[in-house]
Amino acid sequence: ISFITMKEAFCFRLIEGYIITLILPIFIIVFATRILPPYTTASFLMVIGLLIAFFTVRKIFMPIAYDIGDKTAYET
Repeated sequence: ISFITMKEAFCFRLIEGYIITLILPIFIIVFATRILPPYTTASFLMVIGLLIAFFTVRKIFMPIAYDIGDKTAYET
């Protein structure tokens, strides 16, 4: 998910994509090492989920032509 949001953030300048790209790997390290208590980890995961939901909603309403890119590659 982090790589997809990074690519989309780079292409469409979606700031939450950059944030997800930075926070998600940090969350995986924190979760794996159990540095934070479960309640804090759950809150961290909730923030990531909300950012991904916000990212998705913003992406849904973009015109489909933005995702196609070079249309000559698909013409026959």
